[in-house]
Amino acid sequence: MQTPTIFIGRGLRSGLSRLWHATEHPACRSQRMGLEDLCLLEQLDKDERENFAKKLVRSYEDYDISIPAYRNVKKELLKRVSGKQVLSND
Repeated sequence: MQTPTIFIGRGLRSGLSRLWHATEHPACRSQRMGLEDLCLLEQLDKDERENFAKKLVRSYEDYDISIPAYRNVKKELLKRVSGKQVLSND
């Protein structure tokens, strides 16, 4: 299956149209990451999902946007779902 492409605009020098893979576009990359997180969370039971969500989201207006905090919770989620040790990039 081929990756879908979207039209972004004109090339810088040639004036020709550019095509970017949809998954390489920054907005699509964020959506893909969110979908991956959802798929991982759906493998857990309801209580475990809520516990993972509460680590970053305390209420509708109170949530953690720290990237290191997100990565730590994601690493814990991957460990829980896979049952294997996840290697650190540090």
